[in-house]
Amino acid sequence: MTRSLRIIGHVFRKELLLVLRDHQMMAMILIMPVIQVILLGYAVTVDVRYLPLGVVDYDRSPESRRLIEDFRHNETFDFRGLLSGPQAVRESLDAGEISSALIIPAGFARRLGRGEATSVQMLMDGVDSNASLIAAAHSRGITESYALSRIRDRLAGRPLPDLRPRVTVFYNPELESRFYMVPGIVVILLTMITSLITGMGLVRERETGTLEQLSVTPIRTVQLLLGKILPFVFIAYIALAIAISVCLFWFGVPMRGSWGLLAAFSFLFLFNTLGLGILVSTIARSQQQALFMTWFFLIFGIMMSGLFFPIENMPDIMQKLTYVNPLRYFLVVVRELFLKGSGLGAFRLETAGLAILGPLALLMAGLRFRKQAR
Repeated sequence: MTRSLRIIGHVFRKELLLVLRDHQMMAMILIMPVIQVILLGYAVTVDVRYLPLGVVDYDRSPESRRLIEDFRHNETFDFRGLLSGPQAVRESLDAGEISSALIIPAGFARRLGRGEATSVQMLMDGVDSNASLIAAAHSRGITESYALSRIRDRLAGRPLPDLRPRVTVFYNPELESRFYMVPGIVVILLTMITSLITGMGLVRERETGTLEQLSVTPIRTVQLLLGKILPFVFIAYIALAIAISVCLFWFGVPMRGSWGLLAAFSFLFLFNTLGLGILVSTIARSQQQALFMTWFFLIFGIMMSGLFFPIENMPDIMQKLTYVNPLRYFLVVVRELFLKGSGLGAFRLETAGLAILGPLALLMAGLRFRKQAR
């Protein structure tokens, strides 16, 4: 046992020194997480704000101008000016100068004054369906609020039933989307770094002939594999610590959960990413092939993880496929540890998923690695 640990330690030391001497690799590990978390933390957001808005006002009355002002003072819209008519609206939408248009009909103020039913029209650029749905909801809210204010004015101070919901938001009271997205970005970066450096590192050794030389030594395949994996585990925790530091101190995302649980789940998750890297390295014959193959698997994992849109919104068959995606489980764990401070009991499904998929991925990769080593 002592001899086996000594052999693993020698391989571990050799691999770690190789990584430390590779300046490009060190830059990717130490600098890339900081830059990417900061840039993506601002760029990846579910907030919809300042959508370019054009207005066609056929009424040109104080009432129509008041409605326009209500739209101007809502941060969802960015008022770009008055347009002459439908043709100008269509040209502006086609050119991308506006993404929505408010059309106020002639006689708008007169019908309001008589208490008659009236309406305004909202035209939307539906290319970004999510933004259009949110903008449509906000436009309805603005017009309903405007109509309610008109009713209050007409009653001239007489009492009006006032029913309002008292909304209490837990875990993220300010509804900051970065608190939700930034922990997810940390997970994606950890996945990319560990799977890429593992796969490309082993393929590079095969290209230079180093891996074949090690295979003919008295070192057992398990010892060789462990000695090569453990440095990447060490590196992964360094990258994770750097990314989480940016998450905490730059973006101010609260960490309400247990650091021990985060470290334990990260260890389980690394079985999956390192297993993927080793599996790719046994198939690819060049670093370029390893890069493209790893990226192929990562695209599937990222898009099916629930990072950008809820898994519940996917078709049933796609929802079932996400159960073999370790990113799905780890993403839930990280988000809920940061924002909710959940305990181990809240992660039964996630624990089972990572505990099964991780060792399975590493076992498959190890068997193929052993077969090639022979």
